[in-house]
Amino acid sequence: NAKFCRNSRGSLTEILDHLILSEEEGYINAEKLNELRKQVNKCLILLNGYINYLAKAKYAEESSSSNNE
Repeated sequence: NAKFCRNSRGSLTEILDHLILSEEEGYINAEKLNELRKQVNKCLILLNGYINYLAKAKYAEESSSSNNE
């Protein structure tokens, strides 16, 4: 699950690169780019939080199982 989330995070950064290129080529204006950049950043924050949650849950599970041995 965490691997999928890391792949998704990479895809989000690719989307941002494409949006910047779209603005440079005149397909979208700077205002639209800023609006979409905020949405991408919000998604990155949520995704990073979930990845951190998964990492902590995995660590807690491993610690718990090693204590039970």
